[in-house]
Amino acid sequence: MSRKTETRREVAPREYKATVEIACDLCGAKRSQMMESGGGMVARDDWGKERFDVNEITIEHKTGMSYPEGGDSITTAFDVCPACWDTKLLPWMKSQGAEPHVTSSDW
Repeated sequence: MSRKTETRREVAPREYKATVEIACDLCGAKRSQMMESGGGMVARDDWGKERFDVNEITIEHKTGMSYPEGGDSITTAFDVCPACWDTKLLPWMKSQGAEPHVTSSDW
C-alpha cells in the first residue's frame, strides 16, 4: 500500500535572459539564435547553422577583482561572424605579427 499522496501545484513562471538574435559588430550580418531541437525551440549562443554545429567566436576583455568571499568583473566584448573572422580579423591580427593558437578537441 502506497503512503505517498500527490497533488498538482502551479508554479509561477520564472524570468530568464536568452539570446534570440546575434549581429556581427563588423558587417551587421544577423543570425537568429532560436533553433528547433527535440520538438521545441532552444536558444543557441553561437554561429552554428545546424543542430550539432559548433561555431563560437569569443573576443572579450574581462577585468575585475577576485577575493575568497566574492568579486566583481567588467567584460567588454565584440560579436564577430565567421566570415569577418576569416576575412577581416584574422588577417589583421596576422599583419600585426600575431599568430593564432590552434588546438583540436575530440570527445
